[in-house]
Amino acid sequence: MNLPTTRIKHYELYGERETESASRTVLDAWTNSFHFEFIPERSKHYNWEIEPHVHDSFLQIMVLNQGHAEVMINGNKTQLQSPSLIFIPAQNVHSFHLSSDVDGPVITVAQQPMESMAKIVMPELGQVMRQPWVIPLGTDAKADAALQSLLDAIEHEWRVHSYGHAAAGLSLLAALLVHIGRYTQSLTPKNLVQTPKSRHAPARQAQVVEKFRGLVNEKFKTNLGVDAYAKRLGVSAGQLTRLTKNLLGQTALEVIHARILFEAERDLTYTSKSIKQIAANLGFEDEAYFSRFFRKQKNQTPSEFRTRDF
Repeated sequence: MNLPTTRIKHYELYGERETESASRTVLDAWTNSFHFEFIPERSKHYNWEIEPHVHDSFLQIMVLNQGHAEVMINGNKTQLQSPSLIFIPAQNVHSFHLSSDVDGPVITVAQQPMESMAKIVMPELGQVMRQPWVIPLGTDAKADAALQSLLDAIEHEWRVHSYGHAAAGLSLLAALLVHIGRYTQSLTPKNLVQTPKSRHAPARQAQVVEKFRGLVNEKFKTNLGVDAYAKRLGVSAGQLTRLTKNLLGQTALEVIHARILFEAERDLTYTSKSIKQIAANLGFEDEAYFSRFFRKQKNQTPSEFRTRDF
């Protein structure tokens, strides 16, 4: 199932856009790029129907402690009973149909800072964080109790601004991601949330696309084109584009551009770097070329994005 991108809304939290601050530190992310709430607080205002949307820069963790839900991620629907955990990385299309008695916490946090932290404390977490997961709970009482303890502690740091709450909160989020990673180790393939059509794709094709995504994540600042990536992967540029279109719903060039745009938005949001510095850091020849690229992708200039106020 391929969803028309023109119909998919792009949000920070569902139903609202992030207000801008020109410069943010890593610890600022705790208050400006993190949110904790319970499912009914927002969903009841939408009559328990959350339409397909994307969080461009935020990952989301939802825990169903009560009720049931139908979740759609990248065109694939899953029926869930509580207790369950749903993990959705940035840039994945998702929607929910929730029962009116549903309850549980929802954590929304900027993905890039968490990936940066993961590179330091546990690099393999990066792979976990780039994959949507639907995780049934209730089979390991000790693991579930540990999960609840982490969620309670995160909520406490979110609501009580005591000494060191930002550092404590970010550390607890890292621990939560590790805990989710532990859950994923015991999952069967049926718990993997696939991108459109990928469940029928041969393993070789999926491996090529995954290697491509990994290379893009490493090399996106070096201005490599589709031909260069394809050569490194041992396929033609046409083959690579057909594979990414089939498995990801995007051309190879769109995958590269999406990664560059993600980093550009991060720098414009979380740093005080000049647009010229950001352009150079992302491998653009000059600021004007970067501005044209950004405007084509976002329909606004980098300066307009940085000073936006929704």
